[in-house]
Amino acid sequence: MKNLLFDDFRQWRVCLWSGVCKAAWGLCRILTCIVLGIVSVFVWIGKQIEAFCKREFVASLIIGVIAVAFIVSFGITFVKERKARVNAEMQRDRLSYELDSVKQLSPVKNHWSKDDEN
Repeated sequence: MKNLLFDDFRQWRVCLWSGVCKAAWGLCRILTCIVLGIVSVFVWIGKQIEAFCKREFVASLIIGVIAVAFIVSFGITFVKERKARVNAEMQRDRLSYELDSVKQLSPVKNHWSKDDEN
């Protein structure tokens, strides 16, 4: 039990600082291993693609053209859908504004309101 206890504050501080430094180094090592592992996977995939392109040039061109066409068509579809959604939201807001202005000007009792069910 004597070996587990510290004799003075300096000994405790040195031991604590050493543990903190080793823990920080270990954490940095874990993070760099994860990052470099992910990068290594992408490099391996790139080498495989490069080898395929050298081996099968025509097939790689066809796959490239199909991939570019797919990306362009996806982009065009996204832009058209986004434009339609924004136009619908603008129309909804305009109709809501007109309905509110008509409600405020109208002296007619609102028959759909739950407050008037007395």
